[in-house]
Amino acid sequence: MLGGKPMSYLDKQHLKLLKLPELTLVDYNLRRTVEDYGGLMTEITKHILSMGGKRIRPALVITAANIFGAPLNAKIQLATVAELIHTASLLHDDVIDDSNLRRGQPTANNIWGNSSSVLAGDYLFAQAFNILSNFHERQILSIFTDAIAEMCNGELRQSSGRHNLDIDLATYLRTITGKTASLIGAACETGALISPMPRELVPRLRNYGINLGCAYQIIDDICDYTLTEQQSGKPWANDIKHGVMTSPLIFWLEDGNTMDSLPTDFSGICNELKNSGALRRTRNLADNYLNQAMDQLDPLPECPAIDYLRTIVDFFKTQCQV
Repeated sequence: MLGGKPMSYLDKQHLKLLKLPELTLVDYNLRRTVEDYGGLMTEITKHILSMGGKRIRPALVITAANIFGAPLNAKIQLATVAELIHTASLLHDDVIDDSNLRRGQPTANNIWGNSSSVLAGDYLFAQAFNILSNFHERQILSIFTDAIAEMCNGELRQSSGRHNLDIDLATYLRTITGKTASLIGAACETGALISPMPRELVPRLRNYGINLGCAYQIIDDICDYTLTEQQSGKPWANDIKHGVMTSPLIFWLEDGNTMDSLPTDFSGICNELKNSGALRRTRNLADNYLNQAMDQLDPLPECPAIDYLRTIVDFFKTQCQV
């Protein structure tokens, strides 16, 4: 197969750089939140939280808050909200996509069924809003609710557009901005808002998150064509099997190719997308978003938090090279 470092693995150096001490408190808060209810609800939510993950969204909340400094409890609570919303969306996504594998483990819907998974996701959304109700800054609540609405619209646009070969790059980019980048942008923006950051700089953090989120999704779409199931932790060729139009295939079709000329075996498809330059164009698109994310940091004061945000961009630049 093709590809550089898989998205599901962090090398030891990057793992050390990306691991914030506050994330230990976030993990504790997450466990306490899901253990309060007990029974099957706790069993399902503990299962998906135990799958791990890079905790990128809570890390971004904390780092954005750290640029100008913010109370520890506010950072931990807001970071917990970001991860609860993300985890709830994963439970729902696995039902929508009929997925049976996530991060190399059985999905909740595979074990407990669709109804239980949807209800567990709803429970996590409720817990997130319960925490948000304690924040006096009402704008924080509206930012997260707007992000959830964008996530729903993005997911609906993707679901309704399956097997539609007329989907163009602009539509795809609107989809990923909603389904993936909106929450990452919200994490950065709300983290900045709980700090004394000058308000004219806050949009810089949001734009950083939006650009980073778009790059993240584009790179993940590359990985669907370049990594094995063992490497990625999710079913092989998941997008194309479900008729999801992502940028590698969109670029390939834009060059005048037709689906009739696409190889029937997945290895052949991957080689065709690589040899045609579609994967390289997709990688260039991701790198363009990463460069835009980096540019958003220029007006902000130099500090360890800004270095951390640059490190995240540098990390994504190493992933799934083609």
